[in-house]
Amino acid sequence: MRETRAVSRSDEAARFVIRMAEALHTLGTPAHRLEAALARLARVVGVRAQVFSSPTSLLLAFGEGPRQRTVLRRVEPGDVDLGKLVELDEILDALEAGRITLSMARRRVEVVVGAPPRHGPTQVLIAHALASAGAATMFGGSLAEVLAAVTVGCALGLLADAFARSGHVGLFEPSAAMVATLVAAALASVVPVRDHVVVLAGIIVLVPGLSFTVAMIELTTRHLMSGTARLAGAGTVFVTIAFGVAVGRGAAAFIWERTPVDAPESLPMWASFVALPIAAWAFSVLLKARYRELGWIVLAAVAGFVSVRLTGLVLGSTMASFAGALVVGLVANGFARLRDRPASVALTPGLLVLVPGSVGYRALDLFLAHDPAAGMQNAFEMVIAATSLVAGLLCANLVLSPRRSL
Repeated sequence: MRETRAVSRSDEAARFVIRMAEALHTLGTPAHRLEAALARLARVVGVRAQVFSSPTSLLLAFGEGPRQRTVLRRVEPGDVDLGKLVELDEILDALEAGRITLSMARRRVEVVVGAPPRHGPTQVLIAHALASAGAATMFGGSLAEVLAAVTVGCALGLLADAFARSGHVGLFEPSAAMVATLVAAALASVVPVRDHVVVLAGIIVLVPGLSFTVAMIELTTRHLMSGTARLAGAGTVFVTIAFGVAVGRGAAAFIWERTPVDAPESLPMWASFVALPIAAWAFSVLLKARYRELGWIVLAAVAGFVSVRLTGLVLGSTMASFAGALVVGLVANGFARLRDRPASVALTPGLLVLVPGSVGYRALDLFLAHDPAAGMQNAFEMVIAATSLVAGLLCANLVLSPRRSL
C-alpha cells in the first residue's frame, strides 16, 4: 500500500512537471531558463527528471536506468507573456516553501494559463502606435515621420487583432510588412517623409531581433539544437518581412509616383530620452507585463539606452552594445535579487531597445535594392552586435548573479 501511494505521488509530481513545462514553453521561455526552472521544480517535488527543450518540442525523462519513462510533447512556440511568467514563478516559490500542496499548485497553474489577456485591445493598439513613434524618434525621424509611424503602428495593431481573431497567425508578418509599406507610401505621397524610416519604425515590433539574440544566447550556453532552430525561425521571419515589403513597394509604385525626399530635420536629442520611457511602456504592454514591474522595466530600458549612447561616443558601436547589455543585465539581476522575481521581466523589454533587429532589416532591404555588398556588411554588423549583447549579458550574470532560474 505504501509503495502504491509512493508511485501515485511520483506520477502526480511527474504530471505536474510536464504541465509546468508546457506552460513555461507557451510563454516563450528560452531553453536555458526553461530547463533550469524545471530542474529546480523536479527537486522540489521529489522526482528525478531530465529535460530537453526546443522551440517546437519538449522531451522529459523521469527516473533512471531501465525503469526510466520518457514523455514527448509537441508544442507550438508561444508569445512572451511576462505577467504570467511571474505568476508561475510565484506558484513555484509557494510550492517550494510548503505553503501550497501539489494539487493546489496544479489548479493555480491552470488558472494562470487560462486567464484572459492582461491588456485589452485598446491598450494593445495604443502600445503599437507608441512603440512605432518611439522607434521613429530613436531612428532620427522628423516630427512628420513620427506621426506617420504612429499611423502605421495603429494599422498594424488593428491587423494584429484581426489575425489573432482569425487564427491565421502564420501569415501575419508578411501581410503586416506589406500593409506598413503601403500605408507609408500613401503618406509619403502627400507628406514629405522618408517612407523607409516610417516602414522600419512601424514594423519594429515584428522584426525578430530579440529572437535572434535569444538564439545566440542559447548557442552560447550549449543549447545547440534549440538555438539553431530559433536562429532559423528568426531568419525565416526576416525573409517573410522582406517579402512583404517588396510586394508592398511593387504595389505602391504602381499606385503612387514616388518622388525623392530630402532628409527632413530630425527631432532634437532630448526627444529620444522622452520617447524612451514611452516606448518601454509600449513594449511592456506588448510583452504582457504587469504594471507593478513597470518601474524596473523603464529603468532597465533607460539605463541600457544611455549606456549605449555614452559608450558609442567613446568606444564605438561594438562596445556600445556590450555596455548596454551589461547594464541592462545588471539592472535585471538586481531586480531579481531585490524583488525575488524572474530577471526576464526587466531583461526582455530592456533588451528590445538594444537588439540589432533594425540592422538585420536594413541588410535585407539592401539585398532587395540589389546592393549585396552593403547588405552583407549590415548582416555582419547584426551578428557582431548580437554577439556583443550576449557577451554583455553573460558578464552581467558573472558580476551579479540573479539567483533565479527564470
